Amino acid sequence: MLQNFNGAVIDCEKENEFIYKFFGTLKITEDGPEIPLDEGHILLRGSSLRNTKWIYGVAVYTGHDSKVMMNSSNNKPKFSKLEKHVNRYIILGIGIQSIVCLIGAILNSVWELFLKAQGNDPTYLELNSNYDFYKSPPVKSSGEQPIYIEIPINFGKWFLAMMNFVAISLLVSLEMVKFA
Repeated sequence: MLQNFNGAVIDCEKENEFIYKFFGTLKITEDGPEIPLDEGHILLRGSSLRNTKWIYGVAVYTGHDSKVMMNSSNNKPKFSKLEKHVNRYIILGIGIQSIVCLIGAILNSVWELFLKAQGNDPTYLELNSNYDFYKSPPVKSSGEQPIYIEIPINFGKWFLAMMNFVAISLLVSLEMVKFA
C-alpha cells in the first residue's frame, strides 16, 4: 500500500486525441523501478468506476487537453433551406432599405439646404417659436448644420421611419409554424 506520493513522477506522452492509446511510466521513488502505464490504467473524462472501494488517481490531462475534448469536433448550427432563404431575403431587404434611406437622406438634406438658401424655413412644426411645448428646450432645426452632419442624422430618421420595410416578424412566424 502506498503511504506517500512525495517524489513520485509520471512521465507520459504528449496530449493527443487518440482515446485508445496511452503510453507512460510511473516512478514512485527516484531509485525505484519504472512502472509502465497504458490505456488500461487510465479513466477518460466522464467515466465512472464501479465495483471497487478505493483507488489511487492522478489527473494527467485536464480541460481542453483531455483526450475526449480533443476528440470532439465543433458542430455547425443547422438551418433548413427555408431558414437559409429567409435569412438571405432579410439581408437583401436590409440592404435595399439602407440604399433607399441613404437616397432619402441625401435628397432631404439637399432639399433643406436649398430651401434655407432661398430664405424659406422647411420646419413645419415650428418648435423654435414662442410655443411652450411642455417646457422643452428649444430644438435646433435641421439645415443649420453642415450637410455632412445632416446626412447621417437624416439617414437615421429615414431608417427609423422605414423599420417595417424588413419583416422581422417573418422569423417569429416561421418559428411558430415549426412548433405547431
